Amino acid sequence: MKRSSSFSDYVYAFRVIKSSYKSFIPGFIFVSLIFCLVSVLGAIVPWFLKQATNAFTMAHEQANSFYLFVAAYALCWTLAEVLSNIKGVFSAWVLAGCDAAISKALLVCIMNTPYSEQARFNAGKLASIITRASGAFTAITVYVFWTLLPILIEFIVALTALGQSTNPVFLISFLISIVILSVISIVIAMQSRSLHSSLYKVMTDRDGYIVERLHLLYDIRLNNAYKKESSATEHHLDQVVQAIRKSNVQIGARLGLMALAIGVALGVFTALSVFTHDHQTITAGDFVMIAGYVGMLTLQLRLLAGVLIELEKQQIALADGMAYLKKPMQEAGSKRLLNIESTDYVFELKNICVEKGGNKIIQDLNYRFPSKKFTVIKGASGRGKTSLMNAMLGLEPVAAGQILFNGVPVSTRISAGILDHVAVAPQAAQVMSGTVRDNLCYGVEHEPPGDTVLTNILRLLNFTGSASERLVNLDTRLDPQGEGLSGGERQRIAIGRAIARRKKIMILDEPTASLDLDNAKGIITYLRSSVPTLIVISHDAEIQAMADETLVLD
Repeated sequence: MKRSSSFSDYVYAFRVIKSSYKSFIPGFIFVSLIFCLVSVLGAIVPWFLKQATNAFTMAHEQANSFYLFVAAYALCWTLAEVLSNIKGVFSAWVLAGCDAAISKALLVCIMNTPYSEQARFNAGKLASIITRASGAFTAITVYVFWTLLPILIEFIVALTALGQSTNPVFLISFLISIVILSVISIVIAMQSRSLHSSLYKVMTDRDGYIVERLHLLYDIRLNNAYKKESSATEHHLDQVVQAIRKSNVQIGARLGLMALAIGVALGVFTALSVFTHDHQTITAGDFVMIAGYVGMLTLQLRLLAGVLIELEKQQIALADGMAYLKKPMQEAGSKRLLNIESTDYVFELKNICVEKGGNKIIQDLNYRFPSKKFTVIKGASGRGKTSLMNAMLGLEPVAAGQILFNGVPVSTRISAGILDHVAVAPQAAQVMSGTVRDNLCYGVEHEPPGDTVLTNILRLLNFTGSASERLVNLDTRLDPQGEGLSGGERQRIAIGRAIARRKKIMILDEPTASLDLDNAKGIITYLRSSVPTLIVISHDAEIQAMADETLVLD
């Protein structure tokens, strides 16, 4: 990626943070001023040391000046150290807000990404990119504004003082060496970009692999695949270690060469400070100051090399995250597109074709789902029942044909608008950590149902029976992601969540897959009487027999 695009990524992130983090600009300016003040104070310490040394070596009548300069030297040093500690407190406060703003923006963007793209996301890789991108902005801010800018200030102050105490030959040669060493630092940093790119790819793949294995724990146990997974994990992580080691060795070698060049410069110019002056004109204080500034500036050059390499590294991480933020949020604002009234048919399918993995699983399908009826969608496994549901909800596009929702053409742009009117209980139900009440009310847009209504839902879903004794009330807390729940319990919670949304249209995807028949029939009987339009995907013959209409996918 070119530097211009890296700069644009930072500017884009800056705007994102500015729009959501109101105290960012005042805090940023305040902390920047503290960093600059610390640099100025630190840079003038050698000058006060020079004056104190000269006063000490002169006649007795200069004693008062000596104590004055010593006091000023001590005050500047102490104040610089105190502010150095304070600046860390305030910078951490500002940067924590930046991290949160970037993470929030990325999560919101990903949540608004079309479902067809979301289905291809790897949770581990995505979490790795979000974490690095949020940290990258703060790192770049620290390096550019709170490291490079203070270094520049120290250079200006130091060179000004050196210009007053050295001859032009020394100053010009010192400036040339600084420029040469800076150019070397920039070249080393630019060469490290490819190393960081490959390193980040390896680390992202590692995180994705680990999360994938964590999702497979149950299958690993059932298939007794411990040895296979242990061997595969060892091989995968060995590759990660080798890649990290190789990259760090190459970066370390380049930084070592840079340190060697800086060390040579330190020795040469400290010696030149004596040999380029007349021994009768240079004072002990001059030598102390010159040696102090030469040492300080050459060490800052060493820091500059490391900072430039880190900047290249963080620019790559930031670019990975900004690539998501710069995508158009196709589902944003879709609710404004739907100002509909009920029609005789809630969904109309006109010659639609649905593809999955490049294969046509539904072709030239025509059907109308009548309102205020119970319709069952049935068909063999793999015939596209769930894909059809996703297309009807605008989650996935159709390959051909048209779907209407209450007369409005369905597309991914209006998916959120459709879901304003339709409650859905998916087959692969997800449960969030929190109370049962939190889970049932998840997705309720306005005033949530009262506890009496929610308790009745629990009773309907048979959560008060002996089979589920721990889920006895609304305040019962569930483990993260519903750990410890059976598949049937998860599915019943998803159905309860759909009921709590109180929509006139409800779609259930295989509600009997993880439920016993009695529970399933009891729930469907209740929904048929309380939900005007009910659409159920089911392979269960007894559920199919309860339907008013049937769509067969064959």
